[in-house]
Amino acid sequence: MSVILDQATKEVLAASVSQSSNKLLIMDTLSQLEDNLPNNFNPIIHSDQGWHYQLDYYREKIDSLGLIQSMSRKGNYLDNAPMESFFHLFKVESQPEIKKCKNIS
Repeated sequence: MSVILDQATKEVLAASVSQSSNKLLIMDTLSQLEDNLPNNFNPIIHSDQGWHYQLDYYREKIDSLGLIQSMSRKGNYLDNAPMESFFHLFKVESQPEIKKCKNIS
């Protein structure tokens, strides 16, 4: 899952789902973002240091959209806390409730 979240409003601006993380997933998300960006708006796009955010095609696409790239420091999950929080809540809310097992018999 690839998601772009507005950090000020907490609104999901773009999201794509795939069985694996690949170029198509990332480019589809950026295409959705492109459709939702107002004119003359140059936000910062922040991500972790995932391999797909370091590749040339990703950097070229965000440059063409007028976005400023920002990446978390290595090993510092707090830099990406808004997305970590989003995915935590997404996982909690999308999982069916699992009853706790009191005993095995």
